[in-house]
Amino acid sequence: MVLAGTPRKPSAAPSTILSKTNSKSLYVQYTIPEYDGGSPILTYELQMDDGKGGDFVSLIGYDENYLKLSYIVEGNVTKGKLYRFRYRTKNSVGWSIFSDTGFIQAANVPNKPPVPVYVSSTTTSITMNFQQTDDSGGTPVIRYKVYRDAGNDFTSSYVEMTSYDGQSSQFTATVASDNLVTGKIYRFVYVATNSLGDSAYSNEMIAGIGAAPAKPNAPKKNVQLSN
Repeated sequence: MVLAGTPRKPSAAPSTILSKTNSKSLYVQYTIPEYDGGSPILTYELQMDDGKGGDFVSLIGYDENYLKLSYIVEGNVTKGKLYRFRYRTKNSVGWSIFSDTGFIQAANVPNKPPVPVYVSSTTTSITMNFQQTDDSGGTPVIRYKVYRDAGNDFTSSYVEMTSYDGQSSQFTATVASDNLVTGKIYRFVYVATNSLGDSAYSNEMIAGIGAAPAKPNAPKKNVQLSN
């Protein structure tokens, strides 16, 4: 005769991998219990609420054995909602207590924003305008970040311009505050950031630091001289 008990309560709540979760589907993962009660685990029951704090409903593992340690929720997901998850395990004796509650939001990083718009340049500064991304990813954009390359080579990696306040629709980068060099041509990009991370870089704006050409002299009338 084998003596066994129910499995121990799972030690961790269900969680996700951000790269596998988005505004249309939720990737849920959980772990093997630390103690199976002395009898092999037969199934994992995963439950989810409606994203409004309602009752938990079983997704998998209650009526059939399910031994995978992950599950993808598709088709019944509303963009931006925060869903609650919990799970429990079962062996030949019975069910464990449910795990603590885990929270997974139906969201992803924002879409990349539009290309920066060139406004003007001087010998010590360059001014550009920004527009908001067309999709925040299901959770609000927290800030925007502006980047530039090293100038003139078009191959170096981008560095963040920390003098930008993260919110303004217009930004003037300067030689003094952003280590720009008069006469160099730079690539400028920016990203939108929400609680899940940064969007892809916008397309590049290419512009140089320098004054516009001097005003030309007025044209002179061409006078024909006769003998």
